[in-house]
Amino acid sequence: MSKVFDIGLGNHDTLTRQEAKNDYVKFWDMQAKQLYWFTPWNNTLDWKPPFARWFVGGTINASYNTLDVHQDKPQKPAILWEGEDGTSRILTYHDMWVKVQIYQTRLNSL
Repeated sequence: MSKVFDIGLGNHDTLTRQEAKNDYVKFWDMQAKQLYWFTPWNNTLDWKPPFARWFVGGTINASYNTLDVHQDKPQKPAILWEGEDGTSRILTYHDMWVKVQIYQTRLNSL
């Protein structure tokens, strides 16, 4: 846990854990609806043992959901790094977005 920022994993949220345990398909359906989907799914889980397919028919972009959606708050910290020697570095969501755009441009030029 960072001493500078109030962050943590939230592992003491018993209500969330109980909801997931009671109906894991409904739980993950609700969690997924908090993300941006380019195409919504038509079936949360298609389970034919031993194979499972989640969010069948849906199209999502992980980079968009982790970087692009935060560009309205460009200075929001994305990565908080603290070294053992006391040094620290903060990368914002905008910093990360710029780096991804640079790499994307390089890859597209290949």
